[in-house]
Amino acid sequence: MSRMNSADGSGEAMVIVGAGLTGATAAATLRSEGYTGPIVLIGAEQDIPYLRPPLSKGFLTGKETEESLLPYPQSWYGDNDVRLITDETAARTDPADHSVTLTSGHSLRYSKLLLSTGAVPRILELPGTELEGVQYFRTKADSRQLRTQLAKGGRRLVIIGSGWIGMEVAASARELGNEVTLLGLEEVPLSAAIGRQPGSVFVSRQLEAGVQFRLPASADRLNADDDGHVSAVVVSTGEILPADLVVIAVGVVPNIALAETAGLKISNGIQVDSGLRTSSVDIFAAGDVANVLHPVTGEYARSEHWANALAGGEVAAKSMLGHDAVLDAIPYF
Repeated sequence: MSRMNSADGSGEAMVIVGAGLTGATAAATLRSEGYTGPIVLIGAEQDIPYLRPPLSKGFLTGKETEESLLPYPQSWYGDNDVRLITDETAARTDPADHSVTLTSGHSLRYSKLLLSTGAVPRILELPGTELEGVQYFRTKADSRQLRTQLAKGGRRLVIIGSGWIGMEVAASARELGNEVTLLGLEEVPLSAAIGRQPGSVFVSRQLEAGVQFRLPASADRLNADDDGHVSAVVVSTGEILPADLVVIAVGVVPNIALAETAGLKISNGIQVDSGLRTSSVDIFAAGDVANVLHPVTGEYARSEHWANALAGGEVAAKSMLGHDAVLDAIPYF
């Protein structure tokens, strides 16, 4: 996709940093609301904006295609005069002169800036996580990589983490004919999110499908074979689980690095009001990275759900245009 060729190459624009569902929705909303000026959408991944939920389910098992993940086809961005810059990261932003500098060294000025930088996997400090065959799971590239390893079945997969991603990857891996063992700190997976009884329903279904559990348990270290590939997971109980592959899925943390360079107020993400305005004029935040003041509860909340990404992108775009918009949807998940 398009890349910056010169400093300030686009003039002042509506700049969106973070080309996920939130960023793409914001760009589309700007156009649907009648904005005709320049829009620049910057994404750190090589892929154009896509939906994340299928990555651990239908896309991982091969039932869903690359195209089915796209909220907008690649042609949409050119057709709607949205400059999409992929495989590029914003290194810093300066609110004083309304500029964003990319890691490539190029910079551009913004009239309004939306930070939709999302979240990144929580790093597990554990001996052996650097071994070949060990991966985190967040992006389309992660899903592609794991699908390549699991597609033919017969692999021994150990998943560290009993949240939604861990449970979904476990189900998909079993569907593809692999052996799966899942470690979790909870006695009942998903109980922190939905309660013990609903969580038990998911566990029962997974057991029927052949997933093995070690609960509650954690990994102490990962062992390697002579080639530097992961060979086993050593559990806190002392048990050694043979492994051809290990997926670490222990949650995510908001990606606030760029916001910190701007001196924005940070509290469990980028703190914003109900209109998604940050502590700095003309800078907005939405999606996984935003800790939003909810107008109904009067409390701040950060949501990592796709529905919040959609709603946040729409509200942020309207606020950037000066409209009276608030994120007042009641979280249902």
